Amino acid sequence: LKTTEGRCLAPQAIAAAKGSGRRDHDAAPSLIQEIRVEPLDVAFQGYTYKSEIAFAVGRGRAPVVLVFPNYAGKKQFDVDQAVFLAQAGYVGVAVDLYQEIPEYTHADRNP
Repeated sequence: LKTTEGRCLAPQAIAAAKGSGRRDHDAAPSLIQEIRVEPLDVAFQGYTYKSEIAFAVGRGRAPVVLVFPNYAGKKQFDVDQAVFLAQAGYVGVAVDLYQEIPEYTHADRNP
């Protein structure tokens, strides 16, 4: 579910595992949480790679999981996986690995 601002809302909470030795950042999120997806631009050797980061608003520190795309480059599917990870209590980063070139633009990656 996405808001008009592009933010995602988690449809359900994750059950907390009592007595499992989990740390505070592993605790189950609230029943409905706001997941924010923001650009994460990384400049390297004169090119800016356009990754995206997904996280739960107000959750605090959490482990980061990198989502690497397949041979076709970062697509909406990879961003959706990062959102899923944010809903599960992590910070998800959909990594952009390939430069955009005239023959293969970012728009070509999402048919």
